[in-house]
Amino acid sequence: MQSVRLKFSPRAGLSMSPHGSFGPITILCIDDEPSILRLEQEAFQAVGHRVLTAQGGLRGLEILARTSVDAVVLDYRMPGMDGLAVALEIRRVAPEMPIIVYSGTPEQIPARLHELATKVVDKGDSLDRLKAALQAVPPPRAARHRVRTHPRHRVDIRVLLTAKQEVRSSPTWINVRSLGEGGIGAEVPMVLETGDAVLINLMLSDRMLVLPASVRYHSGAFHGFQFLDITNEQQKFIRQHCQAMP
Repeated sequence: MQSVRLKFSPRAGLSMSPHGSFGPITILCIDDEPSILRLEQEAFQAVGHRVLTAQGGLRGLEILARTSVDAVVLDYRMPGMDGLAVALEIRRVAPEMPIIVYSGTPEQIPARLHELATKVVDKGDSLDRLKAALQAVPPPRAARHRVRTHPRHRVDIRVLLTAKQEVRSSPTWINVRSLGEGGIGAEVPMVLETGDAVLINLMLSDRMLVLPASVRYHSGAFHGFQFLDITNEQQKFIRQHCQAMP
């Protein structure tokens, strides 16, 4: 699986017309079939949207790294980097980005991609279904579109998390997928709500950091946590650890 490090910020939200539907937005269509990309481009441009196209997942991530995009239309079965790999990378840096999965084999889409997707549309349906799916995506709340102050680094480690709600007080092992001096992204075997307080026991280079944190967002099992009351010395230690990783 190829990986691209993205550094981009999604816009504050999709603009709405007075009638409640989306106004013109920028849509990135990612597919390995040029004919499908042409159909998508024509369909969305016909209703006034700006459309960018990428033949393949890696190319799509390269465009996202340097261009402001409001929504992504994504194929699943693509050579090299499939739709799941692309969606995971998008969610890592832009957790609120609307992702419409447009697939000719919806029955083969893994459960994880269903969790990451805002909507799944069958290519066997009419293009009106695809346009309606995009039109129905609710605008994200501006408060949850804050620009991330510190970069995240891809990791694969296990840490102990303790939810501070009384009914969830037992420590739980979680799988951390991204780490930075501002927080972590992790797979959590329970659903926590945005703003929930937790305590994270993070072992790095034989040093244990006990850090209070809160849930910044969640999408299915994947949760983003931001550290609270972290010291400058702790931030420096995490930053140096991440920079030293291969």
